[in-house]
Amino acid sequence: MVTHFVYLIVLFGILSLSSDFFIRKIRLIASRVKLPLYFLGLMLGFFTTLPEFFIGINALTDDLAPLIIGNLFGGIVVLIGLLLGCNLIMSSQQSDLVANRNVLIENALIVFALLLGLRGKFGFLEGCFLTILCLAALRKLYHHHPGQEAYIITAKDGPVLFKNAFGAVAAMAVIIISSHLTVSLSEQLLTSFQLTPLMVGVLLFAFGTNLPELVLMISSWLRNTVELSIGHIMSSAFSNIVALGLLAIISPINFPIDKHYYVLLVTILTLLFIVSLHSFGIIKKSRVAGALLIFVFIGYVATFLL
Repeated sequence: MVTHFVYLIVLFGILSLSSDFFIRKIRLIASRVKLPLYFLGLMLGFFTTLPEFFIGINALTDDLAPLIIGNLFGGIVVLIGLLLGCNLIMSSQQSDLVANRNVLIENALIVFALLLGLRGKFGFLEGCFLTILCLAALRKLYHHHPGQEAYIITAKDGPVLFKNAFGAVAAMAVIIISSHLTVSLSEQLLTSFQLTPLMVGVLLFAFGTNLPELVLMISSWLRNTVELSIGHIMSSAFSNIVALGLLAIISPINFPIDKHYYVLLVTILTLLFIVSLHSFGIIKKSRVAGALLIFVFIGYVATFLL
């Protein structure tokens, strides 16, 4: 069984590296055609959710729908509780979360998805509703950040764009294949340890699929700069809801409503409450807000392990 865990860690590493390579190629394409900065941020927020999305598709085909819930909602806990908390603590200046009302829109959609999940099912209608709400929210957020004039692609751009597009497609293929292998391997772990798919999603996949953000955070500490922007972390959490809506459209997601889901619900609500208090300036110091997020995250992990 130790071998299975080693294989799983290796696959998560491959997912992380291929996702990072894909994002770098997309960033180069976007800079070449001069996409608006905010639109680029939205794109990157979605693309960092590609591992979760393709793992979700494989989980649907293998009848492991609860793993999707553990991965996506558990991933939100990791992003906000661990990564955002650490970034706030390491930040030497006031975070860009303060007075950022866009964060409240993202928080509201995450809360809505959690409450919608209390029925134990995300079907086609729920998926359509979530997707439409997310698109409406993105439209509203985009209006707060108007773009620039469209860039006309010339012949000299062709070779560079083709090279980066080919690299992005190759990385996407690696993501799809490694996602399939990861879900297949997790089935064996479920059988061996008698774990529920929801718990595997929360304890393994939520951490493994957020490795790109975790690696970037550690590298920024080593350079003595907090590169991983708070807005990007929140956008990644928001993108998990977009992925949930799209997966529910593809196939219904049925899962049990047990104590583990309620732990997820209470934890995420608490984390978003702290983020909102910081955004409104009620919790003024970023490091205090970060410490509170870390404290909630530690309690969440301890609850699942005990």
